[in-house]
Amino acid sequence: MLKVNKLKLSAAAVALLTFSACAVGHGDHDHDHGHDMHHGGHSKVEFTGKESTLDSVEFSRCWVRLVPERPSAAYFELKNTGSETITLIGARATNFHDVMLHQTVVKDGSSKMINLDKLALEPGQTAVFKPKDNHVMLTADSADVVKVGDKINLEFKFEGDKVATTECVVKPINAISFD
Repeated sequence: MLKVNKLKLSAAAVALLTFSACAVGHGDHDHDHGHDMHHGGHSKVEFTGKESTLDSVEFSRCWVRLVPERPSAAYFELKNTGSETITLIGARATNFHDVMLHQTVVKDGSSKMINLDKLALEPGQTAVFKPKDNHVMLTADSADVVKVGDKINLEFKFEGDKVATTECVVKPINAISFD
């Protein structure tokens, strides 16, 4: 009996040390959403206030899946209604300190999020940002700045110092689409 208890105690100690080592290595990563990069690796697009409005873009079906105390995600459809290629390079939103364009990729049966540096749309082309694909990751300034039913404005920056804004409705964590 004493031998069995010592064995169980030893196994518990090994598990605790292993968990502690993993936790220490993860301590410098301040969020946990299946992401393969730390914040330092994200490119931040600067909004100068000198941008001009991009009129040749149309947004539809914009919604945000609110994940309490974790980064949330915005999904939408974006259409280039102009006669020239447009390139999306970043986004921002009031009450969110970290706003990033992401793409979910599947490699060797495992999905992970990577930074989406830019997305070019040819004239007439539509890009769909949807769950398990392209999306905008939103990290709120605090847990109470946005709630289900709210509407938030997302401002997008495009190459050539152009911007466009759309309104998104905030939906609960179990939402799977705009409808």
